[in-house]
Amino acid sequence: MSSFVQKYPMALKDLLASPGIEAMVLQSLGCKVSWPSLKGVKAYAQYFGHSESAIRTGLSRANKNKMLIVKDSKHVALGPELQGFVSYFLKEAFTSDSFSLVLTQLSAQQATERYQINDLLTRLGYVKILANAYLRYGAEPLALEAVLKDKSLQAFIYTFETSKQLPAQLENQLEPIYALQTWGKRLSSFSEDLKYFLAQAAWDSPEGYFNYLFARSSFHKNIMTAAPYLPEAYFPEVRLLKADYHTLGQMAHTHHQVFCERYQQLFG
Repeated sequence: MSSFVQKYPMALKDLLASPGIEAMVLQSLGCKVSWPSLKGVKAYAQYFGHSESAIRTGLSRANKNKMLIVKDSKHVALGPELQGFVSYFLKEAFTSDSFSLVLTQLSAQQATERYQINDLLTRLGYVKILANAYLRYGAEPLALEAVLKDKSLQAFIYTFETSKQLPAQLENQLEPIYALQTWGKRLSSFSEDLKYFLAQAAWDSPEGYFNYLFARSSFHKNIMTAAPYLPEAYFPEVRLLKADYHTLGQMAHTHHQVFCERYQQLFG
């Protein structure tokens, strides 16, 4: 197994969702593809070292939790919630140059709603800076509000503001909040590892396509939604994050016709 797969692993449930996410990406680029076949999803997971029994259990759990939906025992669709997250990230260009500050208003008795909001904001790249405050750079306010409304959580948001510059006192706390030094080293390593991993097989081969899908999902899970996304003035290494994001995104746009054919071959 590739060292990249071991160094930047994904939970089996996330790996099983990767082909379905690819279906939505290709559809957004004009390809007419359906949800991936169950057979193809199993082959994809086996390629990255998972046993048939583990895959069967993983699919059953994901289906029970409605993360994935096994349709007619032939295709694996994304559940409604996961579809919503994929749509959010497909629409967001990550070009906004302002900060988004979210303040929550919850009572001690509203533990369920508190968990839901924390989970939602964390998955969308927000970082908790206080007990009821979350910060993110480059977010689109309207996109977030749409997600909150869709989940009936908008009533618990006290206020929503954007600012192009952080208060000086908060600037001084960015290192402990974001672990900037640690992430700077991790992003540097990831960028080098990503280049090597993608070069291990021709991009238009079945193996190269599988590696691309894994790399993209691993990047999103382990890097994009976890690493500090801040202006270069605060975190110079963010340029590595942006470069990897654009590398993978450019592959999708440049090669989408070939990827569409490869998807049909492997998951159709």
